Amino acid sequence: MVQFYETLISLGICVVLPIVLVWIVLNYKITKDKGRKDIILAVLEKNGNVDVQELMRSMNRTGRLLKEKLLRKFQVGLVMSFVGLLLMAVAACMAVMHGGLEKAESTFLVMGGLFFVVGAATLISYRVGKQMLEQEMNAEAQDMQRA
Repeated sequence: MVQFYETLISLGICVVLPIVLVWIVLNYKITKDKGRKDIILAVLEKNGNVDVQELMRSMNRTGRLLKEKLLRKFQVGLVMSFVGLLLMAVAACMAVMHGGLEKAESTFLVMGGLFFVVGAATLISYRVGKQMLEQEMNAEAQDMQRA
């Protein structure tokens, strides 16, 4: 009976959860696009000589600056790296206390390693993005000063 529940939980986490998450994200995007379409159609009905491309550009502007996006990436990279190091330290402490590497310790070690690698990759991505987008960030800062 316990094996049945373990299998059911595994299926729920590995099969149902990803499907539900993908459905939620796609449903959000579809709803967002439908709302934009309705807005554009309403504007065109009221005023037929509106430049549609300019309207689309004004609707697609993001609220965050490049610098804010890069700083968010830096923050995520630091947190993930820290969590990875923390999990690996917990695994090392547990291994010392139990006198060897058991299943729980190896799980903590693997998960910590994955978190650390993803965090390090995010930090590398931040560094490369910062170098590549420096001119664009300066232009955005000048635009913000003008406004």
